[in-house]
Amino acid sequence: MKKPITAVAVCLLSIFSAGPLFAQKADAVVTNANIRTMDAKRTVARSMAVLNGKIIAIGSDAATKSFVGPKTRVIN
Repeated sequence: MKKPITAVAVCLLSIFSAGPLFAQKADAVVTNANIRTMDAKRTVARSMAVLNGKIIAIGSDAATKSFVGPKTRVIN
């Protein structure tokens, strides 16, 4: 019984230790927008984060808030 618990613990630790990946800050974040997407399940988004000319996150204003850093240009 201890082996499955240990395997789960190791998996969770590896996910949470990938902090720098999730701590990445965007060059620009557009908030309070009306963005049309190509996703049939979610056709409209309110915010998007851009890094190096590529969209790295799209969704609600709250969903992209973590991508805002001290050098991020926030466009409202």
